Amino acid sequence: MHHPHGKHNKGKVSYLEIPERRREFSPEQLLNMIPVKEADNILDFGTATSYFTIPAAKRNKGNVYALDIDTSMLE
Repeated sequence: MHHPHGKHNKGKVSYLEIPERRREFSPEQLLNMIPVKEADNILDFGTATSYFTIPAAKRNKGNVYALDIDTSMLE
């Protein structure tokens, strides 16, 4: 079900961006765990707020693709 720019996404975004989440499991921790070469392409599926997408793009010279079923999150 598509929820265009409504309360649904505000709650989703606030949960996904809580500082505790970043402290408990940072994007950098995950990226350090997977064997990604500098020029590899990365697909972040279920990207939501780009929690992993942006940090991956900052440390990688390959393309980083963001995919999410909720198109309003991609905006």
